[in-house]
Amino acid sequence: MRLVYIALFVSSLSFSQHQKKGIIYDKENNEPLEFVSVYNRLNHTTTNKDGKYGFTSATDSIYFHKVGYDKFATIISNLRDTIFLNRSIFQLDEVVVSNAKTIYQKIKDSIASNYVLKPHSESFFLRAILKRNGAIIRLQDMQGNLHRKTSIYGGGLTLMDNDFSVAVKNMRQIGLTKDENNIYFEFPSLFNILSEFVRINAMGPDFEVIEKPYKNSTSTKVEFTSLNSDTKTKSYGHYIINTNDNAILSFNSIVKPFYPEELFKTPKYSAIAQQDITVFFKEDPAIKRYYMSLAKRTAVLNVKLKDDPIVHKFEMEIVLYTKESFSNEDVKSNVNEQKDIFKINMKYDKDFWKEQNQLLLTDEMEAFIKKMTQDDTKRKVKNNIKD
Repeated sequence: MRLVYIALFVSSLSFSQHQKKGIIYDKENNEPLEFVSVYNRLNHTTTNKDGKYGFTSATDSIYFHKVGYDKFATIISNLRDTIFLNRSIFQLDEVVVSNAKTIYQKIKDSIASNYVLKPHSESFFLRAILKRNGAIIRLQDMQGNLHRKTSIYGGGLTLMDNDFSVAVKNMRQIGLTKDENNIYFEFPSLFNILSEFVRINAMGPDFEVIEKPYKNSTSTKVEFTSLNSDTKTKSYGHYIINTNDNAILSFNSIVKPFYPEELFKTPKYSAIAQQDITVFFKEDPAIKRYYMSLAKRTAVLNVKLKDDPIVHKFEMEIVLYTKESFSNEDVKSNVNEQKDIFKINMKYDKDFWKEQNQLLLTDEMEAFIKKMTQDDTKRKVKNNIKD
């Protein structure tokens, strides 16, 4: 049975370099914070789902920031292993927006001045995770260069099949090709992944919109919820917008499809329970244009097999991180951008993966890799990780 997901680096350090590993939490609830930008004028990285990061730089300054949180600045030599970030405070008054089109139109009208709408290149890091009934069964990391036609689609630009060229430089992958029920879960293609993160659209006339300005800030949070009761599909999320230039700082959209009750009474079925997309944008200080710095896409798929009383839950997670933006580097594709990414093959570079720190493995991922490389099993495992 085949399940198809439907779209909706320690290098040798000089004595002048500073190296730090740590973990970042939300001060309010003590939960680890994913996607915190850790940076200075020379280097940049981000936290993983455990809130952990690794940072190496020739300069001692370091900053921590995530949209919706107060920025924290210090120097690496004084840095504690654990950092707590404060959430940004909203103003007291919420504003129910009667004309949501006005807000969305402001964003659209500012696209040309906020984003690069011409071909350019960037370096990226991509992570794909698949879980089955709560346990990881597949992990894939890719690093390389990407050439894209535009940073965001607007101003009459249309998405085409050849809009992305990808040169993968390094890859590690390990996991089951088929599970115990002979199910192959098809990962999306690079084209599908990249295109889903640049088509940002919500807040039409069928949405209730609430604006929540941040206190002492130039950003505002705009929450939207679908009102369309005809389809019974739930759709909601938010934008965080820079009120100075109407640029999107972050976007989140959650969709929960509706299915008729009869579907769940059939002998076998597959149904997407939820899809979630989150995208963060950051301004490049050199050219004063925004680029997609981080993006995450998750999907939950429930599967019922014939003669099996259990409903199996598959959870897919895709994370895309931009390491360097707006390059003029020539990118020559060495992969099929339309192909299921788990079917891409590449030799493992042990030295690279030992040194990379753009997105650290979580404790759960490290345990999974150890188990899969040591597990003497007849299950078919695809593994390019060689010690």
